[in-house]
Amino acid sequence: MYKIKTYIPTLSSYCYINEITNKNYIDINKYISANDNEGLSLFFESLLDESVKNTFDKLFVLIYLRMLAVGNELKLKYAEGSDFTASLSVMLDSLLKRLLEKPEANICDYVKDDLIIKFKEPTKLYYKNIIELYIDIIKDISIPNNIRDYKTLKPEFKRNIIGRLKDEYINDVKIHLNTNSSQYALTKVEDKDIFHINIYNSSPIKLLKLIYKNNISSLYLKLYHSIQKVNLTYSDFCSMTPAEVDLLLTIYKSANNIK
Repeated sequence: MYKIKTYIPTLSSYCYINEITNKNYIDINKYISANDNEGLSLFFESLLDESVKNTFDKLFVLIYLRMLAVGNELKLKYAEGSDFTASLSVMLDSLLKRLLEKPEANICDYVKDDLIIKFKEPTKLYYKNIIELYIDIIKDISIPNNIRDYKTLKPEFKRNIIGRLKDEYINDVKIHLNTNSSQYALTKVEDKDIFHINIYNSSPIKLLKLIYKNNISSLYLKLYHSIQKVNLTYSDFCSMTPAEVDLLLTIYKSANNIK
């Protein structure tokens, strides 16, 4: 399978990742149709190279792969129902610009009373709940009279420690993260910020659903036309990208004077 040379922003390096095929695209839209955010995030993870570790890089790479496989333009709607076109390349530029302005690893410590919490980069695209988020992003917790080293604990023990924190601390940490982490304005139309994202919550999976979403029926209709008109096999269709199939169908229409 063809692999795409892909930039990993926070490492300033490159890796090779399989392109998004029609089979991938259909599977992604099945998860979206089922509103299965956890299954979708796990599927996205399976598409990535192991060197792509944190949420920022995963989001960047998946937007880039979608841009190459399907196209740069993204058809969206305003809340009132009118259409507009967004650019995925602009989204990628916005991400890189924000990374240079404020690296996400530099979230300041949360300090209150005798509690000190240190943070690290998030690594997931979706969190089932706030405790799962904290298990992923909390690097260390300093609590008086706590003899256990938080950094060395397994996730289930970390969950117990976080679960025993006062509710006011749990909610206060959430406010602390929202205040000190970057809000990305990824899509601008007529000088308006259309979509904001914060990688310290589950908005990455919401954005990915937005840019990957397609009507399942239209995907299978494209499969039908590919087999009936261009004489592709099902295996051929599955191994190609959506953009490649669109090109073949365009060539077919041009050769047969079909508008």
